[in-house]
Amino acid sequence: MKREIKLKVKIYLITILSIFLIYLRVQSEPITLYFHITDLEVTPYHQNIWFWTPDSIWGPVRSNDFIGIRYRPHFFDVVITSKERFILHNATPYFKYDPIFNARPFVFPDDYPLLRDSADVIIDGDEYMTRVHFDEEDGVKLYNYRLGDSPPAIGEEDSLVTEFDVDEHETISIDGPCEVHGVVVGRKTLYST
Repeated sequence: MKREIKLKVKIYLITILSIFLIYLRVQSEPITLYFHITDLEVTPYHQNIWFWTPDSIWGPVRSNDFIGIRYRPHFFDVVITSKERFILHNATPYFKYDPIFNARPFVFPDDYPLLRDSADVIIDGDEYMTRVHFDEEDGVKLYNYRLGDSPPAIGEEDSLVTEFDVDEHETISIDGPCEVHGVVVGRKTLYST
């Protein structure tokens, strides 16, 4: 009798554990699913980061924060936020699909050592803002400027950190904040702490 009860308890526990593992697998989303994914949509100085008229986003967008929208950006894939609304400024955005609000927050690990360690380009930008400029003709250029200073103009060579052809270096890792400009051609992974 005791042996039967122990066997039933083991089967019950294995079933519960299996259901829990299946639930975790279904609930977890890979970070690579998204074109743009953030925990915060503000600068270190609490200024909104805006999607605006020149932006045409062709992949899924996800944020745990309020997404700022100005003028007329175009979103050709799903836009998901954990907040109940967007921050709008003279905005008439185009959405191919209805945005999703109040989504459960995406859980970011404290660090992504695999992305950082496997990066082709690593920038130490701890005291700097790194401006990443993608241009299909001129390649990728990374500029640094001190946090709080005005950003340099694209092409200002004294703030240029590195540059490379568009088809080189799939993964870029930046230790610090960054901003992105230009048109991304092909597939790039940009990791910023």
